[in-house]
Amino acid sequence: EVHVRVSVTRKGATTLTNTQVLVVRNPCLHPGDCLKLWAVEHPRLSHLIDCIVFASTGERAAPSMSAGGDLGELYS
Repeated sequence: EVHVRVSVTRKGATTLTNTQVLVVRNPCLHPGDCLKLWAVEHPRLSHLIDCIVFASTGERAAPSMSAGGDLGELYS
């Protein structure tokens, strides 16, 4: 899960909720650098705008997967 709140011209800030988002590492060196995650709203994070907040619970953190952290396991 991720929390995404972005500023939209002439409309102010809006939160992406109950939708899938594609998070891509830049530079994208491998297809594993693209992650499809679920966007949810967390009211305590509503003050954060134009950024993405990743969940800190779960089996493995999403940023570590897209940063090439799991690619070594695929090719070893």
